Amino acid sequence: MLAATLGVAERVEFTGRVDVKQIYPRIDVLVLTSISEGLPLVILEAAAAGIPVVSTDVGACRELLEGSQPADRALGASGLVTGLADPGSTAQAILSLARDPGLREEMGRAARNRVRAHYQESDLIRRYREIYTDMIGPRAR
Repeated sequence: MLAATLGVAERVEFTGRVDVKQIYPRIDVLVLTSISEGLPLVILEAAAAGIPVVSTDVGACRELLEGSQPADRALGASGLVTGLADPGSTAQAILSLARDPGLREEMGRAARNRVRAHYQESDLIRRYREIYTDMIGPRAR
């Protein structure tokens, strides 16, 4: 097994399928090193749980972590964005958060506030309806 070969087997837990509500309280930092994303729900899940994220700069990850509009950005960063395929930068970001519980707490608070302010289910449903209505246009009315 790779974990044993790397000497980390005693620090890694392979759980299989789990309820994320049971896992998130055990996590200090979520790390997403994707090379391609849209709007990753895992970042929203972590944010709702108040967990800061280290993520590569793909898709909407920066927007989810730093905000897209001035009012959203004013909430503060809820994680750190790193370069694509840059393990050194990712490791530095993880270490920064691991060494600073105050920063993790601050980013976790910003994450929860961002989800409350901008990512409620009712808002998402309303936005999708608006998009579909605009795309369908007057010919369907």
